[in-house]
Amino acid sequence: MPKIRYKANKMKEVHVHLANIVRKERRMRDLKQENIAEQLKLSQSGYNKIERGLHKLDIETWSKILNHFGLKLSDELNKIGL
Repeated sequence: MPKIRYKANKMKEVHVHLANIVRKERRMRDLKQENIAEQLKLSQSGYNKIERGLHKLDIETWSKILNHFGLKLSDELNKIGL
């Protein structure tokens, strides 16, 4: 069981890390969540949950969101050793 718990904790860490990056990028650009959500065709409440790390997104969705800010998912995962 410890391996499963480790994997779950690591995945949560990844989601929180990516969520923090997205929030930071949006704030640096002085943009509102509702504007980003609209551009990405997401609900504002859904986007808010993404930024808070409450949504477990698939790779394609994370990639789409990070690309919107000019970032690459692979680069961000490399920063945390994945």
